[in-house]
Amino acid sequence: RAMSLSAIRQELESIAREGYHEVVLSGINLGEYRGENDERFIDVLKMIDDYEPPYRVRISSIEPNTLSTEIIDLIAASKTFVPHLHVPLQSGSADVLRSMRRRYNPTKYREMAAHVASTLPHAALGIDVIVGFPGETDELFEETVTFLQGLPFTYLHVFTYSERENTPASSMPG
Repeated sequence: RAMSLSAIRQELESIAREGYHEVVLSGINLGEYRGENDERFIDVLKMIDDYEPPYRVRISSIEPNTLSTEIIDLIAASKTFVPHLHVPLQSGSADVLRSMRRRYNPTKYREMAAHVASTLPHAALGIDVIVGFPGETDELFEETVTFLQGLPFTYLHVFTYSERENTPASSMPG
């Protein structure tokens, strides 16, 4: 499920020898990384920062419930990490987020975005939003629009809901 910390270090050293200028950390549920010795994602970031690679490092999409203040603070203090975060929101409606079975809510998302803005004032904050999720009414959509207007984001990736077979959403009404 995840590369070991030592394998990550070896890969970073190999990338340095090959002369790359940027590395993007990516994965499914990136912030939920658990290494073979129970290392967490923050441990990966600290290892990379301590290594001081000859290239910049960017974190790809990270779920808001796993983007801790400790991670944000490390990025702010680092010369290695690009001040760029892509943090999916999906919806600004608590009701829709519950239907999506997300493990965060708009209040927590706003707190995270405020911490990013205050700690990394020049950072780029990208946000994913899904529109047309089953059961999303015009009123719930407007909640998302209003919520977004109050966030310090740099760019949006807006997607229409697409049905995936054998998922709970595929059998929801609306």
